Amino acid sequence: MTTSDAIGTIQAIRDTYATKPIETSWFRSFFAKPPAPPTPKPGAYAWLTLADLLDEQFEPQQVADAHPIPTDTDYVAELNELGRVLRWVEQAGTVAQFEDRLAELLLGMAYMAAEHIRANNNNYPSNSISAKIWMDGASLRGFCQTLTDYKLRQDDRHKAIDAAYYKARITLAIMGHYPSEVGPDMVQVGRLYEQCDDAEMAETFYQPVVNDFASFLADYEAWPAVNPANYNEDSDDVGPLGDNERLTLQALIEACEGLIRVGVYGNNSDLIRRAEAVLRKHTFD
Repeated sequence: MTTSDAIGTIQAIRDTYATKPIETSWFRSFFAKPPAPPTPKPGAYAWLTLADLLDEQFEPQQVADAHPIPTDTDYVAELNELGRVLRWVEQAGTVAQFEDRLAELLLGMAYMAAEHIRANNNNYPSNSISAKIWMDGASLRGFCQTLTDYKLRQDDRHKAIDAAYYKARITLAIMGHYPSEVGPDMVQVGRLYEQCDDAEMAETFYQPVVNDFASFLADYEAWPAVNPANYNEDSDDVGPLGDNERLTLQALIEACEGLIRVGVYGNNSDLIRRAEAVLRKHTFD
């Protein structure tokens, strides 16, 4: 496939999808036939944005400025549509310049979306949060992770840091009271900084996890070992250590290991020993 063929195909796909609402299902055919007659309908944001991006006289930031994210709609589905195009051109491997432009555009949109979630979380969980803001934020976490994974496949760890950081900011805005969600996201950013030889920034993401999560250890150490296979869910007894607690402990271990690798020792080795002991205590064959 030549570059012109690839771009022509993208334009044809855009013409198709700009005539119908964007769907949230990932199981529909990528090359769906246009409806007849082809009357423009709401939901074409992704494809109208793509049309401008195909015009190389516009920089990705100019395209983003011309197409503000429609936050009052199901805009995450629109961003996911653009993400689908990015995966397609990545697999095609013939339009590297356009692929770079699209990836830059999506990173900028991820930043704007993350800032929108943070600005409208109403200081959650201290106050209530809009259901739409929470649901959009939860979906955006997946979008940001997709961009992170893409940039890692491109061996662009600095841009992977950006995408992972946006995800962590969203997580803190809507799930800050869930350590099993916050911990892995913070550790991911710290690890990426570490891989970029930025020990100082890596420490700024590892250390808060250790500071906050170490206080959970005493409770987890006192948790009785309960084999899930023998536990009666109708009883009032303390249940088995759950997946969320395991994720929290694993994030603590990985943050401590990261701090040790960047030269911050403290009591990190002892915390690792204690956390691993809790996990062993709650592991059953």
